[in-house]
Order: sequence, then structure tokens, then C-alpha cells
Amino acid sequence: MTSIKYKLLGVFVAALVASLALADDQEKEEKPEAQGKVSWRKGDVERRPAGKEKWGALDKGDAVYLGDVVRTGKGARVEIRLKDKSLLRIDQKSKITLSRFQIEASAATGNEDLLSRVWLKVKKRDGKPSNYEVSTPTAVAGVRGTVLRVDVEKDKDDNDVTLVKVYTGKVDVTRPKGPRVEVPGPDEVSKDTWEKIVIELMGKEQIRIGKSGPLGKVAKFDPDDEKKTDEWARWNQERDEVEEKSGDEAEAP
Repeated sequence: MTSIKYKLLGVFVAALVASLALADDQEKEEKPEAQGKVSWRKGDVERRPAGKEKWGALDKGDAVYLGDVVRTGKGARVEIRLKDKSLLRIDQKSKITLSRFQIEASAATGNEDLLSRVWLKVKKRDGKPSNYEVSTPTAVAGVRGTVLRVDVEKDKDDNDVTLVKVYTGKVDVTRPKGPRVEVPGPDEVSKDTWEKIVIELMGKEQIRIGKSGPLGKVAKFDPDDEKKTDEWARWNQERDEVEEKSGDEAEAP
């Protein structure tokens, strides 16, 4: 009888170990791919994993994963060092979704008080720039080794408008889900053609894009002048300078 008890106990333990191993394997399989790590944070910053409803605090050193939604509270700010060493900074009152080499900035809906402003500094890998895409409700910016800023704003009629500013490098801008066609720009074209083109922005150029009508006109801007009046731009430019001088682990000012 004792021998039978030990055999049954052995079978139970073996089954328990097997089930725990299977659960561990399933957890590993289901765990999303890490896209980067929080390198600096101030204020209330939260993350909601893909497919989940619950939000949790996001602290310095925490990993961010494919499909995560990151949001920042009033006065908050966060910097994420992506896995290719590119830098993503998110301003206060923003909500951003992280996909594979794609960053989606949300517009305010209902009673939400959102600015959704991001700053992206793309690093080169093996001598070649990484390709990223920053999307908003009214624009898609294809990024190739550059420093850019994307703001989701509201116009006087409370419609979504996207501001794209390129500091260095080159960015192609179009509307979401529109055909990506290379054209010389910005030239005056027909209304139908406006819906199909890509505007190419170079360093120190910007554009505003609404939901409909022409994509907008490319305008020049001076980053040095901007630093005098725009605290978000000044902080990012100073942070970029610190990072370039001190290396990947520089503390944000």
C-alpha cells in the first residue's frame, strides 16, 4: 500500500511539474516583443499592454512591448530608448501606441484632454538609418534617419490637425491609408492629385495637415528661434545635445 501511495504521489508531482513547465512555455510564447526601455521619466506615466484594459505605472528601467499604449499625465514626460537605440520622447497629456517600427499618436476624443506630442531621434544601424513611421489621425510620416517632431493639434473648428517638423534628415508625409507615390513637391497640383501625393520634408522644414483638402504647404522654421519660445522643443534639443556628448546613458536635463 505504501508503495502504491508513493507511486501515486510521484505521478502527481510529475504531472504538476509538467503543467507548470507547459504554463511557463505558454507564457514565454505569449509574451510580446520588447520594443525598448524607459530611460527617463517625470510625472505620471502609464502603460496599457495590448489587448488589456488595465493601466499600470511605467517607471525608469521598465520595458515597453509591441502593442503597448503609453499615456502621460499633466506635467509628465517620458523618454524611451528603443531597441535600435533610437530615442522616442513623449510630452505631457499624450497617448501613443507602439508597433513594430511604427508609432501612433492619438487625438483627443470625448472629454479627453490630449496634446499627443512626440519627438523621435532615429539612430543608424550598421551605417544605415532605421525606418520608422509616425501616424496620427490625419497624417503618416515615413522617417529615415532623422530628428523630427509630431504634434496632434486642434484647429479653430475643433478638427484634428497634424504638425510635422523635421530638424535633420528627410521625412515623407502623406495621409493615412493613402497611396505612397514619390513626386517632386511641394508643387501646385489639382485637388484630386493632392489626395495621392507624398510631401518630402527636409531639415528645418514643417507642414500642417488636416483631414481633408490640400496637404498643406511646406514652410521653413529656425530651430534656434524655436528654442526661445517653445519649451518642449528647447528641452528636446538640449537633451539631444547632452545625449550626443555623453552617450546612450545620459541623464535628461
